[in-house]
Amino acid sequence: MRLYTGEKMIPILTDFATRLSENFTAEDLKAHAGSVNNHFVIRRLSGPRTGRATTKYSKEREHILAMIAYLLRGEVILYYGDEVGLQQSTTSQLDIDGGFETMNWNPDADSVKISNFYKQLGNIHGMINQTSETNTDDAIYKTEGGIFAFKRDQYIVVANLDDNNAEFDLKSEFLLPDNVTLIVKCSTPNSGLVLDEPILPSTFTAVGTSGYVMKF
Repeated sequence: MRLYTGEKMIPILTDFATRLSENFTAEDLKAHAGSVNNHFVIRRLSGPRTGRATTKYSKEREHILAMIAYLLRGEVILYYGDEVGLQQSTTSQLDIDGGFETMNWNPDADSVKISNFYKQLGNIHGMINQTSETNTDDAIYKTEGGIFAFKRDQYIVVANLDDNNAEFDLKSEFLLPDNVTLIVKCSTPNSGLVLDEPILPSTFTAVGTSGYVMKF
């Protein structure tokens, strides 16, 4: 995987779990994304001292944070169990991180969907970092109500933080060509979309509290 090694790039570790409140907004995400330009960013979703993102945020919001972290410039640190939605236990006698809940390995369990979600993000993350030609933040950020969206390389990420569905005109916001077709490459497990589903950019509707990665 290609790393950013420009002379002016300073590694910086940032914790989503401490920087963002549990009711973070679209503007909060935009401010965070733009605050670490000219750095090589390492985003940690959760950890032993900060706790698990699944405990601080709702499951849907945690998935949105993961999607954004993987598609922004930089690297991502997962805490053991995040990739399958493992929860902190409130009854464990372990001192470290409160212990873990018992894992459900049933093929139909949510853990399998979450695991696939993180695998998809990892694949996209690797491809976009290998093809990026710049050491600076080249993303274009947009907000509208509860929508936070950004374009990086050939990918567009849309996160709807409101409980209700919201429409967002991707074509006009990101000046996409008239004949463009967006293909869903990843979405949060609650979105209802399937991989490689085509999307019309001018009539896109984001389900409440969900996120999408599309390629054009």
